[in-house]
Amino acid sequence: MKSSLGWKVLLMSTLLLPVSGKADSDLQSVLEERIGGDRSGACLVAARVSETVEWATACADDEAGRTLDLESRFEIGSVSKAMQGVVVAALAEEGALAIDEPVEDLLPDGASVPRYDDEPIRIRHLLTHESGLPRLPSDMLMSDPHDPYADMDADTLLSLLADTELTRPPGEAFEYSNFGAMLLTLAITHRSGEGFQTLLDEHIFSPLEMAATSLDGPVVQGHDQLGNSVTPWGFSDNLAGVGGVRASLEDMIRFTQANLHAPDGSLGKAIRTSHEQLASPSDQDMAWGWLLLPFNDRSILFHNGGTAGMTAELAIDRERGVGVVVLADTGLATQGGLTDLALHLLDPEVEMRTPSPRPTASEDRPPLSDFEGEYALYDDDGPFMDMVLRLFGEDGTLYLQASTPQQEQPAVEMDYVGDERFVREDIDLEIRFLRNEEGRITGLAFSQGPYELDGRPQ
Repeated sequence: MKSSLGWKVLLMSTLLLPVSGKADSDLQSVLEERIGGDRSGACLVAARVSETVEWATACADDEAGRTLDLESRFEIGSVSKAMQGVVVAALAEEGALAIDEPVEDLLPDGASVPRYDDEPIRIRHLLTHESGLPRLPSDMLMSDPHDPYADMDADTLLSLLADTELTRPPGEAFEYSNFGAMLLTLAITHRSGEGFQTLLDEHIFSPLEMAATSLDGPVVQGHDQLGNSVTPWGFSDNLAGVGGVRASLEDMIRFTQANLHAPDGSLGKAIRTSHEQLASPSDQDMAWGWLLLPFNDRSILFHNGGTAGMTAELAIDRERGVGVVVLADTGLATQGGLTDLALHLLDPEVEMRTPSPRPTASEDRPPLSDFEGEYALYDDDGPFMDMVLRLFGEDGTLYLQASTPQQEQPAVEMDYVGDERFVREDIDLEIRFLRNEEGRITGLAFSQGPYELDGRPQ
């Protein structure tokens, strides 16, 4: 697949504004090597930005009939957090906030923010995922698990925050937190008196002429890892720094260029500030919303993102002056995303994964008795809602029944799709069994909507 646009653009010392052109055949070959024949059926576009700009597009299935180009718009998920970091840096440069301010000082009157031994959560802790807040509120309710943030608004967030207890002091350890990212957006929008879209427009999108980037508007059709069409996620404006930005590859190239060659003026200053390291906990160095990843003998700026139907990767090697953007029309979290591709495009010495082949027919399925049993679900924070999965075979079919201390759900049939994976496509549910070297099943990986959980035998 190739766009009909034609181009190759030379970067200059000042910010490049026009971006147009044709797909690069060498880059396209790399994309096809990575995604061709992959069971996900994903299509993607990618760009490598240095002294020149190369871009290309490829699909797992050449007959898919899906066309992507520079102007195709995607959900970029948590890559939004890097943009939020630039906005916070700009507000700090203006004196509108201070990086070490307690977040409670930026929230509406009466907001209750948890402390640990009277140590407050500060703005820097939210940028660096050191707040002590969990990934998501423990009592977060979703009317639609395929659109997990649609019901979340400022009042709901503050109510859940008031019921949250910290288990360690802020600043002590890295724990990735979408809860904290939403709280940060609420804090900066309340302090500034402007919506997050307005802040993004003022501090990033308008100066960089990213006209196709916003918190709303159409995007390409997204797909789950089984190839089913899914709808975009919805976010309240004043919480959307968690993952609400929608952008084209063309605009993401502009953002990448600005991070490689910061423009003059206040935007350039905010971008340079956003690159500064704020924290160095034991397992993850952090800048202002950016992850600082060790890469060969240096550190790169990195963030990826994933929604139910899309995947995004952004990697920037400032030392070598190279940046990479990858955007896919499929949620690939259960397959590890496309980080390997992004890093390979930064440095060809980094090995790419091979495409995952399509599942084989079910006649090679192991005996159902191998999979029967009970499995407790866990996330990064421990037991997940005290939920237990019971898996049992009946009349040649594997059934799954989930239960908590408060509720037992109906059993559902699971379809075998190969590689010891069972799915229920209509509810976007997948379980993959794990075996040790002796062939004994030691657990399972559970995926449904935004949830990626571990199942441990009871």
